[in-house]
Amino acid sequence: MKAQSCSLTNLKIKTPLGVVALRAPFKVQPKAKTRLRFAVQNVLEENTRPAEELLDYIKRLTPSAGSTGGIIRGYLTANGWSQKNLSEKTEIAPSHLSEMIAGKRPIGVKIAKKLGKAFKVDYRRFL
Repeated sequence: MKAQSCSLTNLKIKTPLGVVALRAPFKVQPKAKTRLRFAVQNVLEENTRPAEELLDYIKRLTPSAGSTGGIIRGYLTANGWSQKNLSEKTEIAPSHLSEMIAGKRPIGVKIAKKLGKAFKVDYRRFL
């Protein structure tokens, strides 16, 4: 009895973060390979947009974006997080975060350090 060979598709996609290797246990048509390449590259490129680029964009749309609250809002947007996500990561009460973003609550060094750690940036950006 002859063993059936399985037709495999190996696809290597270059991205800004490195090479992504996909392996399908079936044959993938050339048109589908092109679409896969395009989709993977676009998703990874969107996720590597620098936070500063997004902050500049937000500042153009919203003048208050240069404020501390606007900076927090920009980092939330850049990371795709909600205030609830940030609250969980920093252990800062959601109501306190909301007040900080609205400019109604000052941010001290302790809170700035928590924000800096969560966003992986220098905490002094929030002071």
